[in-house]
Amino acid sequence: GRRPAMGVLGFLGLLGLGLGPAAAALHALSARPVLLLVAAAGAFLDVALLLLVSAATRWATPLSGLRSLPLAAIVIAAEELLRPALWRANRRFERGLEAASRRRLWRA
Repeated sequence: GRRPAMGVLGFLGLLGLGLGPAAAALHALSARPVLLLVAAAGAFLDVALLLLVSAATRWATPLSGLRSLPLAAIVIAAEELLRPALWRANRRFERGLEAASRRRLWRA
């Protein structure tokens, strides 16, 4: 019969190339469970925000021309109004991580 284009070893090699970086990151993060939780929470937040943006813009898709300008202005204004709050929340989160890492280093 005809041989397959890719053998089992080729498949496993490509699978290792695809999953290798994620497996290495998981292995590095598994030494510190808090970092693993932060990474998982960040990934979940990214997916949730993508879903939220997709749902929010679904009804706005048919808008075209001048009718979409007020919507664009509202979205840009909301982003700019939320920027300082997000910056403060990010700084607070970074300070908490830094304090946790210093405390962890002194215990080790």
